[in-house]
This record gives sequence, structure tokens and C-alpha cells, in this order.
Amino acid sequence: MGAVGAPVLVAATGLATACAASEGCTRRVRTGTGVDELVGLGLLYGASRAMVEAIAASVVTVPITAGTTIITEGEPADDLYVIRAGTFSAATRTQGTLRLMTVGDWFGEIGVLERRPRTATVAAETEGELWRIPGEAFLHAMSSLTVLPDPLHRGVTSRLVLSGAS
Repeated sequence: MGAVGAPVLVAATGLATACAASEGCTRRVRTGTGVDELVGLGLLYGASRAMVEAIAASVVTVPITAGTTIITEGEPADDLYVIRAGTFSAATRTQGTLRLMTVGDWFGEIGVLERRPRTATVAAETEGELWRIPGEAFLHAMSSLTVLPDPLHRGVTSRLVLSGAS
């Protein structure tokens, strides 16, 4: 696992443009609800309540239309995403579809944590909704931990093996 540090801050491919074109397409997550749901995912297991609250305050809800590409393999990583509704596929140019993801799954953490280009392309198979977590806020929370939360560590490890990007 690479060192946790500051992410490259670049707009997510297609997502920022799609949101700018549709007035009011994003909204902030209500902190109380967001904190409880983020804790329940295991993504931030072990982080202090204050740290999870800080991340929840930075989360933006983004509605997504079917067919939208959220992240593109090889591009810089900036944010990570939690699926709130819909079905999304992860694929690489060399291996095709790696997996389908749905409510409660997350993606984009490898590029943020490892400060490396995206290891796969993720696209919406159906209409959906995502929580976009700014990479900088996520890395700040992770820097307070001595080890990555187990669900996060297992997910990163298995995804790197699956994508052949380890």
C-alpha cells in the first residue's frame, strides 16, 4: 500500500461537466444521517466521530443518468464515491467488465489512497445516485489512523489483484 498523502485535485471526467450543465444537480449530505451511514459502510471504521463528521460535511450527493462514465481508467484520481442508488460497472481496457456494484459499494479509493491513475473505468448501468467524497477530506481522515480499516484494505487489495494493477 502506498503512502497516504495529498491527492491530485482534478475534476472527475464527465461528472463535473454533467453537473455544471444541470442547475442544482448536487446537494450536500445532511451531517447526522451521513455520519451514521458512512460509519455503517465500514469505509471509515476506526476514524473518530469528529473525523467522520468532517467527511460527511464535505460529501456531495450526485444524481447520475444511465450510461454516464464516472471515472476513466488512466486518468488522475481526485475523489471517491459511495453508491446510494443504481447499478454501476467497473471495467478495464484489457479485461473488460470486472464487477457490478450497487447500493453500499464504493469505488475510486485506490487512486486516491495510492496517488495513482484510475485502475478502471466506472460507468452507470442504470440511473443512480452517488455520494462524492473529496479525496483530500478522505486522506485527511485516513492519516489519523495507524492502519486502514479492514473492509477498505480488503477491498483495495482484491480490486488491485482483479484489475491486474497491483
